[in-house]
Amino acid sequence: MPDLAQTNIQLVREMVAAGWTDDDLLRLRTAYELDMWAFSGQYRANGKTQLAHHVGTASALLRSGARPALVIAGLAHSLYFLGEFGTGRRGPHAEKRAVLRPVLGAEVEQLVLEYTAFPWDRAAVERMTTEAATATDERRDVVAMRVANEVDEWADAAMRFSHELHAHDLGDAEGLDAVVAIADAHGLSALGALLREVATAGVAMRVPDVLVSVEEHTVFVPPASYRRRLHVALQDSRVGHGVAARVPGARRAAGWVRAKLG
Repeated sequence: MPDLAQTNIQLVREMVAAGWTDDDLLRLRTAYELDMWAFSGQYRANGKTQLAHHVGTASALLRSGARPALVIAGLAHSLYFLGEFGTGRRGPHAEKRAVLRPVLGAEVEQLVLEYTAFPWDRAAVERMTTEAATATDERRDVVAMRVANEVDEWADAAMRFSHELHAHDLGDAEGLDAVVAIADAHGLSALGALLREVATAGVAMRVPDVLVSVEEHTVFVPPASYRRRLHVALQDSRVGHGVAARVPGARRAAGWVRAKLG
């Protein structure tokens, strides 16, 4: 099996070969340019760019036969998780949705929103597997995005190149079985088979210890000329969020500062 696409050029070649229309290709390009802006300077714990991971997720969806809107949603899947919007606020706040919806379109933005709130651990996956017969089309789409995300996580032994704590408890062999099972139960057998294939190849791949990163989370590596505004850095940090959760009025005060300095 050819490797998953990891660049926009590789992804576009796959889309053109699949017969995408010019309108759909333009939507893809626009979504990729949004990713370029929101994930600038972001690297996963294994050193891979955040952009490459999103491209790989979209590539996995395309290979499973997903429609263009779902593939584009895969390209944008964690914008609300990790996208940098310059506000210091996490999650799908109104100002972020106001940026995404005109660019991605209502259907794609809604899928990205649902992905953000979607439970994804062993218990949730097993429960949704038993409920698959009554799943809505939207749930099936988000399951497809989640499984495609796992395809890129497992491909090329990517998870083994860092000490990153893989999402919840799905990073071992039993977790892999659970994800394949939820894919099959939702009529996504092509994605499940692709996941099994890349995971098998990844497990067999030799990963020298000297190449394993000690990072456990996505990291931001800005250019030397980058200067982040203090109130944004505080709000976007674990420390800042901890203070805001404990100190009455802290969020209101931060909003006032942001309005004055933004």
